[in-house]
Order: sequence, then C-alpha cells, then structure tokens
Amino acid sequence: MVQFPQLKVIVNQVGDALNGYFANNLQQRKPNGFTIVELLIVIVVIGILAAIVIVAYQGVTNRANDTTIQSDLRNISKQLEHHKLMGTSDVYPSNTDSSLAAVGIKATKEAYSTSSGNLLYCGTADNSAYALASQSKSGNIYTITSSGGIAPYTDHTSMGSYIAICTNLLGVNYPRFGFTTGAWRSWVQ
Repeated sequence: MVQFPQLKVIVNQVGDALNGYFANNLQQRKPNGFTIVELLIVIVVIGILAAIVIVAYQGVTNRANDTTIQSDLRNISKQLEHHKLMGTSDVYPSNTDSSLAAVGIKATKEAYSTSSGNLLYCGTADNSAYALASQSKSGNIYTITSSGGIAPYTDHTSMGSYIAICTNLLGVNYPRFGFTTGAWRSWVQ
C-alpha cells in the first residue's frame, strides 16, 4: 500500500478546520424566538404601565369633573345674582321648579354624580339668601352661598343628607334637587 504522508496531514487539517467551523457556528448561532421568561417580563412591564396610565387618567378625569362643577356653581351664582338684580322685589328665586326654571340654570350634566341628588339649591324662606351644593363624579362636594365663594364641603360624604347641607350652609332646610330618581329636574338645562 502506498502512503501519502502529506495527504494524511492535509486531511487532518481539513478535518480540524471543519470541526472548528461547525463548533464556532453552533456556539455563535442565536435562537430565532423569545424565551418564556422574556415574554413574561414584557407582559408584566406592559401591565404595570397600563395600571399607571389608568390611574393617571382617572385622576385627570376627576380633576376635570371637579373643575367643571366649580365653574357651573360660579355661573349659576351669577345667574341667581342677575335674577335678583333684574327682579322687582330684590330677592333670589323661590325654592320651586318654576321659579328656578325662570333663571335659566345650565349645568354640564356629564360631570355630575348620578348616584344621588347632585345639584342642590337651598333658599331661605324670605328668599334673601341661597346656597348651592353639587357633587361631582369624583365624589367631591362643592358649595357656594350668596355671601361667599366656592368651598369644598367635607361635613358629609354624600348629597343624600341634603337637609343637613342646607342647615349647615344657611340654617334652613328648604332644599331643591336638580337631579332625582334618575332624571334631571326641569329647572336645570
């Protein structure tokens, strides 16, 4: 048998080269997909970001509703003052639907809570003073009286205790709700 020592060396060198090539390529090769751990981490991060966005959105929405309620109270107060100045008897409207409807009270109804009475008009028996209270969708209650500006109302957690609200603000218990039993009253436009 004829021996080719150089051929043997060449075959060994080619074999070593191929082994090295395949070994390096297999080590450098990356998988084509994501692992379950990577996917779970991404899902958790997305969930955390979604929770942060939802909380921030609710906060912005609540502040917008509160600001709208306060603006409505200022506007209604101006309308009541205008009614008093333009009237012949120098009094605020009486506590009836028809008297309040004549004032032309407008409210941004989407900002008000609809779980209870949400816009309250309290008037004295002689119509010389009034108080308004309103509850926003955020649950906050704001008031304004004929003698003062807007203030948060913290004595009660619900507009359901309307007699107490009128008594605390004016010392009277003559309330008129703008929203009851699922519908707005005729005096609120």
